[in-house]
Amino acid sequence: MKSKKMKNAGLIIIFIFFAARMYFIEEGELDNLSNNVNIDESMFTKGYVEHVIDGDTAWISIDGEDFKVRFIGINSPERDEDMYEEATEFTRKKIEDKEVYLEKDVSDVDQYGRMLRYVWLEMPENDSDEEKQNKMLNSMLVEQGLAKIVVYEPDTRHLEYLRSIN
Repeated sequence: MKSKKMKNAGLIIIFIFFAARMYFIEEGELDNLSNNVNIDESMFTKGYVEHVIDGDTAWISIDGEDFKVRFIGINSPERDEDMYEEATEFTRKKIEDKEVYLEKDVSDVDQYGRMLRYVWLEMPENDSDEEKQNKMLNSMLVEQGLAKIVVYEPDTRHLEYLRSIN
């Protein structure tokens, strides 16, 4: 009988420990724990940026073939709009004449034949918010106020994160 009480007491202590841990976990920490998972490298393609067209579009060479790439989830100002030059120059400084990693979501191309991708300055190590903040150009443009979030279903893999920084 005594060992059964000891076993129950042990289970109660373990339960209290985990309940207290969940209660005192910092806000956002739980999200980062669940997002800090390995990424699927097959969703990424290495490319070389030949020319930046504007803040959210560039010509990128993949295995010797050039593709017009539209960045998923964002829209930067057009030629006749405020902040066009700033958004274009920001993108140019970040990626022109450099290697990037292109992440596919659901759609391959849009109605204009442009390849749709998230653009990463480096291959992310995991799917954490920190990696997105420091390595994904799409999020950098939003964070700098140089692009607005635009939802084009079904390509919404990083929408929740983009909204969180807006």
